Amino acid sequence: MQKPKILIVDDEKETRKILKDHLSQRIECQLFECSDGDQVLSLIKGDCFDLVILDIRMPGLSGLDLIRQLHENNPTVYILVISAWDDSDIIQEAIKQGAHDFLHKPLSLKAITLKIKHALMKIDKYIPLKK
Repeated sequence: MQKPKILIVDDEKETRKILKDHLSQRIECQLFECSDGDQVLSLIKGDCFDLVILDIRMPGLSGLDLIRQLHENNPTVYILVISAWDDSDIIQEAIKQGAHDFLHKPLSLKAITLKIKHALMKIDKYIPLKK
């Protein structure tokens, strides 16, 4: 089985670093990161991802704008939205646009690990890290 490709999109460098470090110690995967929507658009032109962890609120294109474009590039991509916004309208809009799940910031590493494991199992791409 090919390692799943996971893209972390967040304008907060520390959030991206924490997620990359945490996931790389728990799941066999290829990890990529972007800090804004323009980087994502450039990256997805040449690549498809299995899972995208996507912040909603970023400079430039918002996460909501990116959801549609991610699905246009790859209709089967699994999108996990993360946000500090505690607004049910935003969550509903993200789901309506094609996000599969949502987590509030600050993130619980245990919760996000479980959600990612579940998402990868759902698309038959989960490979636990062999120690």
